[in-house]
Amino acid sequence: AEVSSAAAAAGMRAKLWVGGHECETVKDEHFSVLRRVFGIPDDFLAAASSLDFNALGGGGGKGGDMMARTTDGRFFVKELNGGDATSLLRDDFLAEYVGIVSKGTSLLCKVCAVFKHPQHGQFLAMANCLPTHVQRWSGVYDLKGSADDKVMIEDGERTPEVHKRCWNLSWMLCEATGCNKGIPLGRRRYVMGKTNAYQMPIYVTAEQKKEILTAVKADVALFERFGYMDYSMIVGIHR
Repeated sequence: AEVSSAAAAAGMRAKLWVGGHECETVKDEHFSVLRRVFGIPDDFLAAASSLDFNALGGGGGKGGDMMARTTDGRFFVKELNGGDATSLLRDDFLAEYVGIVSKGTSLLCKVCAVFKHPQHGQFLAMANCLPTHVQRWSGVYDLKGSADDKVMIEDGERTPEVHKRCWNLSWMLCEATGCNKGIPLGRRRYVMGKTNAYQMPIYVTAEQKKEILTAVKADVALFERFGYMDYSMIVGIHR
């Protein structure tokens, strides 16, 4: 990759190779610190076989941003829309974010780079927060502490997301009245999964509970200082 002398001196990269494409980095003076702290090489996305931009698909979130996982499962590349970029790429926020994540106790995902693809736009690359050696998860849950909790995998099987939309008036009426006859099975399973995720107990030791709550409080305090509120916890259960 092409690197300016000033960038090299600071440890940052002016450009990264991503899936066989040379991409300009954004704010890499911050993200390069995390790569060094966690031993992530600058060429972690370089191989053309590691990521196929043509395979980008919806990430499942309400924002509809495109996302793909590398072939080794270790990283996710996600489209970075304008609103999220405005929040994430503030230098004052990034300085604190890098500081807290570098300690190794934070539960925040590790954003390893932000880059601009010459054809597809701006993306962030983040490390997979779940161990990649686990071939089959008993359960994976996306928890927000609200009615928006959801099951991603349950009893080893992926739970497809089936959202209701404004044009599904019959679904909306049936759900509002408690009548399931007009609701497809996939939608009923998805809604039941959201209820199960919200109510599911997570069994940990007293020491683990203290460690988790301490990390969550520190993470949320960071967001609170900057007026951010998008926080969810991915929980994987392997039996």
